[in-house]
Amino acid sequence: MPLSKEDQDLDRQRFFGDYEDMKYAVDMINMTNRKFDNDMLDFIQDSMDFLKGHLMISNDVTLFLEYSSEMDGCSGSCVQQGSKQTADFAIELSTALVNRHKKDKKEIAKVLIHELWHSKQYSSGRLTDNGIMSDVVTFDGVDYQKTMAYKRQPWEIEATKAETSKLLNLVMA
Repeated sequence: MPLSKEDQDLDRQRFFGDYEDMKYAVDMINMTNRKFDNDMLDFIQDSMDFLKGHLMISNDVTLFLEYSSEMDGCSGSCVQQGSKQTADFAIELSTALVNRHKKDKKEIAKVLIHELWHSKQYSSGRLTDNGIMSDVVTFDGVDYQKTMAYKRQPWEIEATKAETSKLLNLVMA
């Protein structure tokens, strides 16, 4: 039986309260509600550990991993949580992606690299989403319309290049 929203919030508070020194954590509620094997969960967690260190993402940055069956056709997302002054990011992976690539983890590694690259862009101040009511995203001091084609967005081009870089070989080693 699924937990109510209130119970999930209480579980999150208990989980994060027990691990205050951790700089990021996996959202255990989402993890336990999915049917992924431990090998897959370990791979994802180990990859995030490695990438956070290798990308030199600040220790002040908190990453939460979530799984969603409602990704509207995309494989992952990186969303800043709270205000622009916080350094909390939800890295969301499509459950369809994880289930589709149980045997070949390379695609999952690519999505993790891509989304963690965005967390680095956000946390360094290079990428700023000016809010749901704004039509503008700022990247490297330049304003871009949110309606710009995905493949032309410079922050997406950069994150896509990171997927195919030596990082992928390091994660898969």
